[in-house]
Amino acid sequence: MQIGSRWRQSQNKTSGKVKRTIKHIAVKRSGHVFVGNMIRSWCGDAIYKDLENSDPYKEIAFGSPDTFVIQTRDLLNWWASYTQVKGKVNTRMVTKWWEIAKAYHDCSFGTHMDVVRVNYEDFFLSRDYREGVCKALGGEYHEAALNRVALNGGGSSFSRDKFDGKAQEMKVLERYKQVKPQVFVALFTTYPALFAFYCKTTKDVDKLQFVKSL
Repeated sequence: MQIGSRWRQSQNKTSGKVKRTIKHIAVKRSGHVFVGNMIRSWCGDAIYKDLENSDPYKEIAFGSPDTFVIQTRDLLNWWASYTQVKGKVNTRMVTKWWEIAKAYHDCSFGTHMDVVRVNYEDFFLSRDYREGVCKALGGEYHEAALNRVALNGGGSSFSRDKFDGKAQEMKVLERYKQVKPQVFVALFTTYPALFAFYCKTTKDVDKLQFVKSL
């Protein structure tokens, strides 16, 4: 997670009157509505823009005064959630996930720009991680929105709004176990380069063993 100092410098010059903009880039069904609600609750001084399915390489520009959040979700959990709703391989959506995941792992972002990277699984699981994201965004941390299920798009792909008010009880970290393995066989058969990318970038040993066993 990283954020530059431009907006803070700008705030100091104008006694905090600058209305900064946080632009949140994530693919559909990546838990970004949940994360976005948390960000908005922390950063009430900011204009929040949801750039769902946007290409970060087109949206993020050197010299921009905005803060960008690049959010990714583990491919297996994301694809399980997406196909639970849509039921088939969608070339456009796979491409969007891949574009954002590449940007998330691209070390050049954040060097000269205000970019905060968010991993959905880590964000959901760890308070320390959420606090780090909040600090990077210059927000005020609290958990008032933590257990709310984001109802945009019908809520959770698996449980809809059943866990609203107790969202931390949802099994979002294990969605890939709740669908048939053939879902992933079809995905990686269609996109063998995606299989190589996932094996290279995932840090989860169990998921790595799972995909190699398909």
